[in-house]
Amino acid sequence: MSVGRPRRSFGGARRAIVVGGGAIGLATADELARRGWTVTVVDAGENRRGATGTSFARVNAAEKTRRDYFELNAAGMAAFRGLAAAEGPPPWLHLTGHLEWETTPERRRRLRERTELVQSWGYAGAVLSGKDVKARLEPDLLVPDDAEVTYFPDEGYVETEAMVADFLATAQARGVELRSNSRVTGIATSGDRASGVELESGDVLRADVVVCAAGRWTGELAAQVGATVPLLGTSDARVAGFLARTSAVRTSLSRSVFGPSLNVRPSRDGRLVLQSFDLDGDASGEPTERTLVRVGHQLERRLQKTLRIASAPVSVDELRVGLRALPLDGFPVVGWAGDVEGFYVVVSHSGVTLCLVLARLVAAEITEGRAEPVLTPFRPTRFASAGAPSNGDGTADGAPTMPPVPGDHVDHLIEQWGRVLPELDVSPMEIIARISRLSRILEREADALYSDFGLNRALFGVLAALRRAGPPYQLSPTDLYNSLLITSGAVTNRLERLAAAGLVTRVPDLDDGRSLLVALTPKGRRLIDRVAALHYEREREFLAAFSPRERETLAHALRRFLLALEDGPPPPEAARRSRVTVQGSRRRRADSAG
Repeated sequence: MSVGRPRRSFGGARRAIVVGGGAIGLATADELARRGWTVTVVDAGENRRGATGTSFARVNAAEKTRRDYFELNAAGMAAFRGLAAAEGPPPWLHLTGHLEWETTPERRRRLRERTELVQSWGYAGAVLSGKDVKARLEPDLLVPDDAEVTYFPDEGYVETEAMVADFLATAQARGVELRSNSRVTGIATSGDRASGVELESGDVLRADVVVCAAGRWTGELAAQVGATVPLLGTSDARVAGFLARTSAVRTSLSRSVFGPSLNVRPSRDGRLVLQSFDLDGDASGEPTERTLVRVGHQLERRLQKTLRIASAPVSVDELRVGLRALPLDGFPVVGWAGDVEGFYVVVSHSGVTLCLVLARLVAAEITEGRAEPVLTPFRPTRFASAGAPSNGDGTADGAPTMPPVPGDHVDHLIEQWGRVLPELDVSPMEIIARISRLSRILEREADALYSDFGLNRALFGVLAALRRAGPPYQLSPTDLYNSLLITSGAVTNRLERLAAAGLVTRVPDLDDGRSLLVALTPKGRRLIDRVAALHYEREREFLAAFSPRERETLAHALRRFLLALEDGPPPPEAARRSRVTVQGSRRRRADSAG
């Protein structure tokens, strides 16, 4: 089954269940309802409170240093600006900009480099002096006059509780039904399709599509239909975090601010929202009352050093522990998933910034049966070979998983080897394992495309070889198996299937009356031209994150590596025609290159 590509049309079926009543779930439900679908949102309520209500809720793309993820978040910001322009700014949306500064040389360097990177991608940003910031933007900010302060004018923040309430009211006005305090315990199926959800109460709700927007419980539900959506477990230090609210204050602060020791922003109710990442290590597990009091006092002291406040004293009135929905590699997971049709997952750590744009993209894929290119890097298929699925609690098949490290899956494997066999040099994995993993991912994507046209990699390889031969698009069977590095028996099997489909035919060899050549039929040529165009367009999309110079450098390095492992440069035409044996170790995968 093709995963991450459009599923078949649903015809007259237009019922959806959205699991999860957070920002992404409600926005998606509203967008589906706007498109005429009947939608039910099922939310577990307080017993499974998601991350939306405990988010600092900065709307930004500046933290995203991978280009495709940056562009997705930039689109998320644009969706908020579009909402404000079309309907007037909702009271919970504050696009007033963001300020950030650091004090240590290393942190200043990193902030400067990140700012320059996103500016090179067209992101609005400026570096101001602390003196200018106090004179022009935030007079109460206790920033040194000579500090380098980064200002992102297009950013902002949202009041999450008010936003979610607004999303819910809008969705219900469109006819969306909310089943609150209802925990989903299973995905109902009928044949090879998801047909609804099973509730803890024993009720079964029926639908044509199930959208799983269940935050950190997404992996648990996805596993029931054979999908791998690994999330960091609650024992990981990056998952849990504190979010504090102060007593009412008198301050002129109007923007979100990331200072050296404290993140702070205003709230509509006259209070401040506080966050300090370096204190989050105490948030894991069940923090004791003593821990909560200590963290609250630390935040109060840091606030005194960050912001001048006319009213005093200011105290932390509320301190919550939030559990972030953080996929294993840190990036969103969006798309059709599992061994059944009709099951769609959407989970992201950047849920606030992305909720509106993801809702529109997800609804478009579901209702129109098409794949949105901007979501290609974030498909669930990238985890298909990553091992046992996580259930969102840091366990897989009942056994604890090792805490992952920042980076990709290969980094995670290298870190594991370093713990159990520190004397083992696994540095080749930095390159070899990534090439191997990329190969599997690209092959899955290619297989999905080929299957839409009744082909597979093997059949595509034959048609591509004939097309590359040029007019009259003919090759001998020997030329074919030498070109594709496969056995003559394998060529025969493929030719029989292609001939039965009318894509190739056998014609006499005018140079050898005893032999036949394999020729591409007009039907076969039209098909390979269409599939090849789509195939290489998709590959260009995969490489869009690289600059032309980066692509050239990567191609050069891979060419050197490949030539070092092969027999040398490709042989001349005459030599290639006379070559009749191929090393078996290279037969198995060579025809995947197209």
